[in-house]
Amino acid sequence: KMKIKAIIFDVDDTLINTSESAFVNMNKAAGLLKLKKITKEQFLKHWGHTTDKMISSHWPNLDMKKFNNIYNQVAYTNIYPLFNGAREALEYLKGKFVLGILTSRTSITLPKRLKQVNLSLDYFKFIQYADETDIHKPNPKVFEPILNKFNKIGIKNEEILYIGDHLYDAKAALPNNLNFLGVLSGTTKKEDFINLGVNPG
Repeated sequence: KMKIKAIIFDVDDTLINTSESAFVNMNKAAGLLKLKKITKEQFLKHWGHTTDKMISSHWPNLDMKKFNNIYNQVAYTNIYPLFNGAREALEYLKGKFVLGILTSRTSITLPKRLKQVNLSLDYFKFIQYADETDIHKPNPKVFEPILNKFNKIGIKNEEILYIGDHLYDAKAALPNNLNFLGVLSGTTKKEDFINLGVNPG
C-alpha cells in the first residue's frame, strides 16, 4: 500500500460547521425577498452543490445576483465556526503532509469565511475554488486541476487522501484513485458512504 504524502480537504461541514447556518441564512434571505421558504429536507437534497446551483434548484426564475446580494448581507453577519480540533489537526498535519483544499466555495467566499475564524490559508499549498472550474463535484473531473499540481511536484494520486463529508466528495474522489476519508460531521451517514464503496475500515 502506498504511503500517504498529501491530504486535500473539503471545507464546508469538514473544517467549518456550515450546513445549519446556511439553511437558516438561506431562508432569511428568502424571507427578505418574499420567496417561499424551503424545508430542511429540500435544503439537504441540494446541499453540496455550488450556491448558485442550490438557489436555482429552489427558486428557478430568481435573479441570482439579487439573491446573492441579500444572502451575503445575511450570511456574513454570521460566523460559521471551525469544528473543534480542526485548527489543531491542521497544525499537526502541516509538518507531515502537503495540504490542499478542493471546495465548492468561491475565491471570494472561502477567504472571507476562514478570516472570520482566523484560519490562515497558508496551511494549504494548493487551493482549488469553485469559480476556477466549470466542473463541480460529484463529477470526478473536478479534481484534474489540483491533481495536476500535486503530480507536478511528484505526488501520485494514490498517495493523496481526500477528506470530505458528502457523498459528492466520495463520488468525485474514488474514480481518481484517491484515498477517501468520509467524516460524519456533515449530513451524510456512515452507511451511505459504505454503500457507495467507501471502505469502512
